[in-house]
Amino acid sequence: MAMLVKGLLLLLLVWGWLLPVTAQATSLSSSESPILMAMDLSGSELADFARAYQATQELRVKAEADMVKAVEAAGLTVAEFNETARSTSDLPAVAPAPQFAPTLETILAIRQKAEIAMEEAIQSTGLELEQFNQILQQSAQDPDLQKRISVLLQKS
Repeated sequence: MAMLVKGLLLLLLVWGWLLPVTAQATSLSSSESPILMAMDLSGSELADFARAYQATQELRVKAEADMVKAVEAAGLTVAEFNETARSTSDLPAVAPAPQFAPTLETILAIRQKAEIAMEEAIQSTGLELEQFNQILQQSAQDPDLQKRISVLLQKS
């Protein structure tokens, strides 16, 4: 199972799904610093973020499992699917397995459904998608903020 998850993670990287809801994230304007202007977050904003983050991670894990099931239901292994995805993007002349295209469509539908659910989960906490993504980006650069969020995640 761990091998399948690792393979799926590669699949997700191939298709550009690196972080939850980043596909819908807005770019920073030139007036914002790379550290997102050292956000001054209230305790309730951080609690909302932690709840939203936990919900998006649960949705991501479910989507990944559904993707593995879709690949396996098509008679492929995740490794085979990933290799086909890689080879068709590198060498368009290579004909993929006949079950590849419908499986890819299924995976993209799962991904789209998960992204919509993630956005709804974020908004249900009172945060906007842009605000969630800004806090997520800030936490990647701020160890103190990471600690504060980790404490909240451990409490829930």
